[in-house]
Amino acid sequence: MARACAEEGVRFVHFSSDAVFSGTGGPYTEEDTPAPVNFYGKSKAEAEQAVLSVYPAAAVIRISLVLGFPVASGNSFLLRFRDALVRGKEQVLPVSEVRTPVDVHTLTEAVLELCENRFSGLLHIGSTDSINRYELAKKAATKLGFDPGLVKALTEESVSKDRAPRHKNGIISVEKARGLLTTPMLSVEETIKRAVLLE
Repeated sequence: MARACAEEGVRFVHFSSDAVFSGTGGPYTEEDTPAPVNFYGKSKAEAEQAVLSVYPAAAVIRISLVLGFPVASGNSFLLRFRDALVRGKEQVLPVSEVRTPVDVHTLTEAVLELCENRFSGLLHIGSTDSINRYELAKKAATKLGFDPGLVKALTEESVSKDRAPRHKNGIISVEKARGLLTTPMLSVEETIKRAVLLE
């Protein structure tokens, strides 16, 4: 697709992930070298290189954890999470995995803005601060009107040995995006609130 867009001179924005990084450092900037720890991250890193090699004018955005609800059909963390809480089912989330989430509305606005400008290369889109997935889930439960006590912590010792390795620190720096875009990068609190209220 990138090659076809390059041949026709069509703007191309490719989605990548914070999973391209090892998760042992951070906050990661666009200049940091990818070092994925699993197949998913490796495939994302390879896709970044492939896109930019055939279309250097393309924009490649890295995101961490997208929060929002499907418009018509589809799947999302918040949808599954809310449905489970409605049933009174406890949700177990890892304490060791730290992310810089973005709500789907802010992400959409940023992508539409990128479609209209000439930026090329890598760009991180996310919140201005970070949070582990357990604390994020507790805050989301509260914003959704549920008992945050239904959210339980998954400690590193409790993680199944059969689970594919995950990058622990997915903190990406969004300073470049803040300087480039008019779309504001929000705090974690604002991100969760916007994801929940603008369903």
